[in-house]
Amino acid sequence: MSKKKIMSNKVVAKAVEKAKKQQEHIASNLTKPKRTFSTDMDTQMVRPFGPQILKAKLPDKIFDMMLEITDEISESEEKVNWGHALAGQIKDEPVITNELLGEMGLYSWFTNLVKYYVTQNNQINGVQPKMVAPLVEADITSMWIVNQKENEYNPVHHHTNATISCVMYLKIPEYIPRALPYKDNADGSIEFIYTAGGEEYITFNKGCYLTRPEEGQLFMFPSYLLHTVYPFLGEGERRSVSFNAIHRYLDKDKLHREELAQAKQREDSLKSELDELKEQVAKLVKEK
Repeated sequence: MSKKKIMSNKVVAKAVEKAKKQQEHIASNLTKPKRTFSTDMDTQMVRPFGPQILKAKLPDKIFDMMLEITDEISESEEKVNWGHALAGQIKDEPVITNELLGEMGLYSWFTNLVKYYVTQNNQINGVQPKMVAPLVEADITSMWIVNQKENEYNPVHHHTNATISCVMYLKIPEYIPRALPYKDNADGSIEFIYTAGGEEYITFNKGCYLTRPEEGQLFMFPSYLLHTVYPFLGEGERRSVSFNAIHRYLDKDKLHREELAQAKQREDSLKSELDELKEQVAKLVKEK
């Protein structure tokens, strides 16, 4: 490993440690909710092209919590910017740690949503892993805030160290129209790019999906799917939160057998210890 790479890893590790300490302080100042939340919400699986995208509306409670958390982090003088690891031409992109999500009871809510998305995809596509009883598990690898201002943007990119990515919208400012005749207004929009499909009325193939997000809206998609966020004119902040996750499958039947074997092993160990204690007691009685 090169010296430059080692130094880069140290910088990232230092930034993560600083973020953890800062957000432990933030968590102590926020109202602690119950540890679990209902994942009931308005969801829709849309398929503008190959892969499916989950389009949903955040429950009010989750929306309010994420707004409060991101306000606290964004206003903190000790916030840790995650921009060095991101593609965006955006100045303010603070990290949100898994520790903070866990403290607020949100980590399991978001990972459950990932598992729901994976399961829905498999059901709709009629596929499943070659296991007797597959069990979906998911872990969040990173989460960050995007406080986008006028003329800032995200170039075309995909996400790494992930299988599933997600973006949710917390603040949408009022955009100043460009007033360009005969032009589609894409300011502040996100566009998902699957392929160069040509003109749809000729090829009958939709290659891109352009949408202007609303506050509280959420999109979940495969991490390899290219996407871009357009700049806008006007004061104010377009705030979103993105996260990456990795999903995997466990064989529920195999896992159950392993758990039974571990339980039997513990039982045998306890029985052996009990037999040994009985022998020691019998020996002490005999000596008396």
